[in-house]
Amino acid sequence: DDGEARRAKGLLWLPLLGVALGTRAFGLPVPLADLALAAFCGLSLLLLGPRLRPGLPRWWPALVAFVACGLLSGLPPLFGGSHFSGEQFLRSAAKLLLYAAATLLVHAVARRAGSGATAARLRDAFALSGGIALVIYAALSLGLPLPSGLACGEHTDTCSALYYERRWFGDSSPTGLQQDVFVRAQGLASEPTRFGYLQAMALGLLVLGGAAPVGRGRVGLLLVAASALLSFALAPWALLLALALLALPHLREPRAARRAAGLAALLAALLLALPPVRAGFEHAVLARLQRLATGPQDSSAALRVVGSWRLATRLAAERPLTGVGLGNFDVAVAAWRDEFPERVFLEGEIQGWNALAHVLGTTGLLGAAAFLALLALALRGSPPRLALFALSLFADGAVLSAPFWVFLALYALPPPVDSSSQAR
Repeated sequence: DDGEARRAKGLLWLPLLGVALGTRAFGLPVPLADLALAAFCGLSLLLLGPRLRPGLPRWWPALVAFVACGLLSGLPPLFGGSHFSGEQFLRSAAKLLLYAAATLLVHAVARRAGSGATAARLRDAFALSGGIALVIYAALSLGLPLPSGLACGEHTDTCSALYYERRWFGDSSPTGLQQDVFVRAQGLASEPTRFGYLQAMALGLLVLGGAAPVGRGRVGLLLVAASALLSFALAPWALLLALALLALPHLREPRAARRAAGLAALLAALLLALPPVRAGFEHAVLARLQRLATGPQDSSAALRVVGSWRLATRLAAERPLTGVGLGNFDVAVAAWRDEFPERVFLEGEIQGWNALAHVLGTTGLLGAAAFLALLALALRGSPPRLALFALSLFADGAVLSAPFWVFLALYALPPPVDSSSQAR
């Protein structure tokens, strides 16, 4: 009924704003997005309760199978073996259980609210995130003082909102922090690649949703797209390029295609007219791509595309069926660091660098098979969404984080059928 639909629409703000604005912990024991998901689960069951049961999707058995494989990954090490942290496993297992429950509830509540209303709230949440990112980007470009905890993400020592071109390619001298430094948008996320990934995935849902935005819907799309571009991170840019190619078949009318192309060209021209944007594009994107093709090795790209598989297969070789255990990717890689050609890059936390590698290394062949089955079953209704989601696995390796599961629940929704629904 109308009352249930209104409650569902209101509840959706919790996971959407949590993912858009709360992927960092901001001094709390867990990220704000996790707290938002926990609150969302409790309130959804309280306010909608048994009426959500018919909303269970057909892919829920695959989700249960993956969770079971994740829990199973902690059993073999308990009976012998080294390089296993029981504490890390228990933390990760608790997170996986929360995310699995939240995935089913987000999907059910979003269906109750309607795909059009869900898209409108998604657009507004990530437009707000994009607007905040643009304000911080402008302040940093103008040299205005900002609290480091707000502007610099979780890496306040060097400020991840800045691209240090010399340090990126091996210059560890003090001048590397003073010369050839360019601003990047990262909003309230931990670093620009993470922020760009979030914005690009939200944009993918909106563009591939099948409903044409009107009115303030276009403004929201522009905020999301512009902020994603200003991250100047290659992984989000690859997602945006793939999205542009996947969206072409949705522009069935020549007029719509020309309008979309013109809007994209206008946005690019306006951004590049700004000197800080042009400098960031030339150095953080063009120069980096040129060096990737002809110059020094790029540690981020190398680990994300190639090195992550060496890490994952080495971990899976230890326990082929079950992996080294949830939460133990970092533990095992640190123990075998000297075996890898990439050892010079393996410092600090290592999250697998792509989601498939992380799943293979931590849950083994059983978990990887269940994971791929889950994605195929959940997203088979929309091949373009499946293609973009599959590519996103290489853009962000954090499977045990709220954004992955909220996006999975939303990408599995049927697209809106009403072209005006996103404007409401």
